[in-house]
Amino acid sequence: MAGETEDKPSGLTVDTLRLLIDAKMAEADKRYEQRFQAADVRYEQRYEASQKALEAAQIAAQKGVDAAFAAAKEATTKAEAASEKRLEGVNEFRGQLSDQAATFITRAEAEARLSAINEKLSELADRFNRSAGAHSGSVDARGLAIAAIGLIIAIAAVATSIVVAVTR
Repeated sequence: MAGETEDKPSGLTVDTLRLLIDAKMAEADKRYEQRFQAADVRYEQRYEASQKALEAAQIAAQKGVDAAFAAAKEATTKAEAASEKRLEGVNEFRGQLSDQAATFITRAEAEARLSAINEKLSELADRFNRSAGAHSGSVDARGLAIAAIGLIIAIAAVATSIVVAVTR
């Protein structure tokens, strides 16, 4: 061991020790300073790189949003066009139904026509019954007339036979 307490002095005193420690501290400070400067440079480089990456990401995101917006706008336009076509078809169908409904007969009108037809049928049935009765009566009268004529002829024949038999 060397030191002042020994027989051979080392030359280290409190002052020299202080100078040595100060030199070591200055040297460590210098190394730390160099490291921090290097770290600062790397940090600044990383910061600039992250800023560039962030800007690129923002630009890409904006392009994505713009593309999505354009696609949504186009899809909306197509959907609106399809909806318009569908509505035109529905309106055309409604028009056809309205035209068709205009040609249909109403319930009141149908009932009035059926009532008139029923009255005419009743009238015709009455006429037919009267006509059939009159015809039947005329057929009966004709039969009676023929029978009466036959009876008269028979009486005349019998009378002629009697007159011929008496005159003979």
